[in-house]
Amino acid sequence: MDHLSLASCATTLTLVAVGIAMVTDLRSRRIPNLLTFPAMLVGILLRTTFQGWEGLGLSLCGLLGGPLLLQLLHTGRGQGMGDIKLAAAVGALLGQPLTLVARWLTALAGGVLAIASQLRPGGVLAGWLSFALFGFPGMCRFAKANAYVPVAKTPATIPYGV
Repeated sequence: MDHLSLASCATTLTLVAVGIAMVTDLRSRRIPNLLTFPAMLVGILLRTTFQGWEGLGLSLCGLLGGPLLLQLLHTGRGQGMGDIKLAAAVGALLGQPLTLVARWLTALAGGVLAIASQLRPGGVLAGWLSFALFGFPGMCRFAKANAYVPVAKTPATIPYGV
């Protein structure tokens, strides 16, 4: 198997794993171990089989380096461990160089998701946008709309595995 077909195979497997993780994360707010651990193993075996010792090294570097930033965020209760294990699986599948690209794309998607969550009714950005576009009457409508929103007992979270 040449390098191009290995890369497309690893990318396809990564997209499948991340797609399944996205669906389970949105439905149950969990990323199952039954998905992440086999994906890690397949990534290590795939790279080792077709690239030898170099592939094993790239896969292990991705496995350990991919979730490093997420581990720092988790210590502050930022995310669940499923996200970290998924990042490790992506690192094992893609190898160290592409893992960095995947982390940047994930951060970009998380930023877009966070902004979108603040634009929904009751979000901070929705209030400022209402005031900027409609002035005081817009703020009155915003306040009236938010008066009927029940306060959640748990803080709002974003399914970052998505």
